[in-house]
Amino acid sequence: MTAKYTPTVTPVTPEGTPAETTDIQGKEQTGKPTFTPGNPDVPMDDEVPATFEDGSTTKTIPGEGTYTVAPDGTVTFTPEKTFTGKGTGVAVKRVDKNGTPVTAKYTPTVTPVTPEGTPAETTDIQGKEQNGKPEFKPGNPDVPMDDEVPATFEDGSTEKVIPGEGTYTVAPDGTVTFTPEKTFTGKGTGVTVKRVDKNGTPVTAKYTPNVTPVTPEGTPAESEGPKGQPQTGTPEFKPGNPNVPIDETVKPTFDDGTTEKKVPGEGTYTIDENGKVTFTPEPDFVGQAKGVTVKRVDKNGTPVTATYTPTVRPDTSFVDKDGKPLSPTEDGTKPTKDIPGYKIVKTEVDEKGNTKHIYEKVTTTHKDKDGNVIPGTTTEEGTTSKKDIPGYRFVETKKLPNGDTEHVYEKVKTSFKDKDGNEIPNYPTEDGEQPKKDIPGYRFVETKKLPNGDVEHVYEKVKTSHKDKDGNEIPNYPTEDGEQPKKDIPGYRFVETKKLPNGDIEHVYEKVTAPTPTPVVEKSTTWVDENGNPLKPTENGTKDPGSIPGYELVNTVVDKDGNVRHIFRKVTKPTAVKETEVKSELPNTGTENHANLAALGLLGLLSGFGLVARKKKED
Repeated sequence: MTAKYTPTVTPVTPEGTPAETTDIQGKEQTGKPTFTPGNPDVPMDDEVPATFEDGSTTKTIPGEGTYTVAPDGTVTFTPEKTFTGKGTGVAVKRVDKNGTPVTAKYTPTVTPVTPEGTPAETTDIQGKEQNGKPEFKPGNPDVPMDDEVPATFEDGSTEKVIPGEGTYTVAPDGTVTFTPEKTFTGKGTGVTVKRVDKNGTPVTAKYTPNVTPVTPEGTPAESEGPKGQPQTGTPEFKPGNPNVPIDETVKPTFDDGTTEKKVPGEGTYTIDENGKVTFTPEPDFVGQAKGVTVKRVDKNGTPVTATYTPTVRPDTSFVDKDGKPLSPTEDGTKPTKDIPGYKIVKTEVDEKGNTKHIYEKVTTTHKDKDGNVIPGTTTEEGTTSKKDIPGYRFVETKKLPNGDTEHVYEKVKTSFKDKDGNEIPNYPTEDGEQPKKDIPGYRFVETKKLPNGDVEHVYEKVKTSHKDKDGNEIPNYPTEDGEQPKKDIPGYRFVETKKLPNGDIEHVYEKVTAPTPTPVVEKSTTWVDENGNPLKPTENGTKDPGSIPGYELVNTVVDKDGNVRHIFRKVTKPTAVKETEVKSELPNTGTENHANLAALGLLGLLSGFGLVARKKKED
């Protein structure tokens, strides 16, 4: 018997796991892919060195770097200095004990290292050299700045000249020196400084200078002198900064560069090397001259100017209105002065600045207190005495500031007063001699001529009296001051008002007799039976009949005076019970006897009223 043996061989496939690493630009990296046997019984063959998939152990990728692989499969990547980003990578190959090959990839990533530059600015005065150094900071401490490579400008040069601005130079350490032109001010264009780190990565930063202007100052000069005489003046010049003084080696000139200037109609100006200006005026020139402008420069060549202005004093003359001199002419502009017997009228200044004070003789005037010339008088030349003027009295004499004399007068006054010397209301004092007036409520007494010439009309108040027809004063109504209206007086009737010759007022009345008053009889209401006997008490006023137990209303009568009488009739009693009921009601009105008594009492009362009424009527 035979039997066949057939073996089956299953493949053993090892596995490879890729590897990746990351590090900074320029730094070497290592990485090792992982290889796992396909079966523990077939391990990786460590006696066969690892290679790249093409069998090599070194691979260089231009622009990226060099890869090398160790026998154990560790890959070393040496990047080029400028390479950044993810590398191409390499495939590493190993075999197991069966000789079965397996590959796995290694990929490096290079992160960029970027150095930073910080700009620099400096500020200094015009004409002064400035230094500034931008700062450069490595992108990573492991990649410092390369101090062995000297700093340059961005175009690789170390000196740059900008016309109208100045010259920039850069030192190997990046310090920039700016030498400005003397006339340059403001913010410079600046330069860009470039450096590199150990990877050769370039970085730039800007340097900008600021030049503040230095402006010298000039102070004007003025002078004053008499007509026809030379004058001098020296404008002053101050440096804008102590480090930039005025350039004494450059001589001062006028603003057009000359040292002598002639101004027609004014005079001649000259300037010496110290800046002093001399002005020689023309003989007839007076007033303030146009002057000249003096120019100097500082060490930067910055020009500065200041003016020199001379003034020639004019003449002052003192003349009368006809131009005749009253006092010697004086140099310069002089104020007016006192000249005996004269007063100043006006002052004139001609086109050349000469002053002329014009005078006239003083005068004497006669005026009232308001300053008005008194009619009939004239202004007199010279100083004259006061006069007697009809209708006026002299008050005072004034010596005016201009030398004139003024005699002051006032009109006499006319006043209207009562005997006590009080001014009568609404009749104020009047100017001049006025006649007396009729004044309501007053009568004229006399006219007085006062010692000072004033006129005083004297009055007294009129009187108002209240009298009867016989001329007797009505009791309790005394005579009153002034013109008073008539009054209502109890017991009297007004008759008339008399205007007496002396102006007094007399209201006349007559006595009146009061009429006898008519008595007032009040209306009443009574309730009686058919015989006139009262059934209930009489009440004042007009009342309704109402009802009375045991009685019925028969009639109502109203007499001529309006009194009301209600007449009732007794009701017949049909049974004893009814009679009892009626009797039981009687206490409300009283018994018949009591009713009769009440009627008699009421009748007596009414008779009494009638008697009283007749008595009053007779009276």
